[in-house]
Amino acid sequence: MKKINWKYIALLSVLFFFANNAQAQEPDPIKTGKGLFEEAFKKGWNIKGAIGYQSFLIKEGSPSFSDKLDLTPNTLAYYIAFTTEDQWMESNTYLTYEIQIGKRTYSATPLRTDEVSFLNCSSFAYYFLSVPFQLSFHKPLGANAYWAFSPGVYFDLIIGNQDNELENGTLSTNVNTLSYNEGEVNIRPLDIGIDINLELGVRAAYFGVSYRTGLKNLAPENAPNMTIQNNGMLMGYVGYRFGSAIGKADADKVKQFVPIGR
Repeated sequence: MKKINWKYIALLSVLFFFANNAQAQEPDPIKTGKGLFEEAFKKGWNIKGAIGYQSFLIKEGSPSFSDKLDLTPNTLAYYIAFTTEDQWMESNTYLTYEIQIGKRTYSATPLRTDEVSFLNCSSFAYYFLSVPFQLSFHKPLGANAYWAFSPGVYFDLIIGNQDNELENGTLSTNVNTLSYNEGEVNIRPLDIGIDINLELGVRAAYFGVSYRTGLKNLAPENAPNMTIQNNGMLMGYVGYRFGSAIGKADADKVKQFVPIGR
């Protein structure tokens, strides 16, 4: 098996330190996607983008069995990611891990118009840093294609928003997700859950769908009779392995006609 790429581990450590000690600097993946793609092209990194919907449960009290089965999509999510994978002893099994930076926007119909809170808001938007780890089982389809099944786990860290995250009409408030001063009502920033992917790869390109479900209640510590939980997230994604042999060969061909990466 290949050695773990410590470059990604170091980058992950820096990002986690930043997220826990400073307000997020609006790392919108849509605004920065073009630059990150060019950087991946030039430096031979694997890059991936995704968009989809999440079922986010926010309610007073503990969730019932039917609550946990409610998969109504109410949150738009998207991210851009750098990915890497290590082959397991020259088999068709890989250990894959990546660093995702993205944004989620939860939408709801508030019962009241004179207050804004987790339980009474029209929207709740925030940026996040996510790190999934998966065992990816590949099935070759000819010489340059495959399909894969990849079960694993994810660690998802809310890194906030420079603007007020909670809104209700003209009302808004900042939930201070990165501040832990006594008396503030803060969502728990770390979500942990199960991540399952189905993927089709053709040469250096790959396409797939992922499903996630959270295992933690993210409600604030000082709100024990409240539930904030990821009931399920379904996303479609597309990526390109510029770091692979095929990807490097394709990039060299592109460089002959396009100035990008020169």
